[in-house]
Amino acid sequence: MIGKTFKTREDLWAIGVTADKNYQKRVDYIVLVPGVGFSGPEVVTKEQVRKGAVFRVVRVLKASSFVSSKVVYVVQNIGTDKFKGVAIRVEQTGGINDRNFGLDELIYETE
Repeated sequence: MIGKTFKTREDLWAIGVTADKNYQKRVDYIVLVPGVGFSGPEVVTKEQVRKGAVFRVVRVLKASSFVSSKVVYVVQNIGTDKFKGVAIRVEQTGGINDRNFGLDELIYETE
């Protein structure tokens, strides 16, 4: 999956999140989410990403427990330096062997 590219099929939110326990205004990572996104003390920034934005997978994170497992793609936004230097995360919703590599087909289109 590393090196694969995909584009957005709809406008998304790039939500900058802090992992600081005191909620310092430091963006530790960005999550891409559809709809209205989410809010809370951990949210530092919120910017819209337009339909058609292209991303490349640079790393795959996997967390497993005896109950479930979760895969998150760390991506770069191709064609802009807008989010440079901060990890952008996209959560896998299906299986890696799906035709869209586990990405929601309503939101993302693999190239």
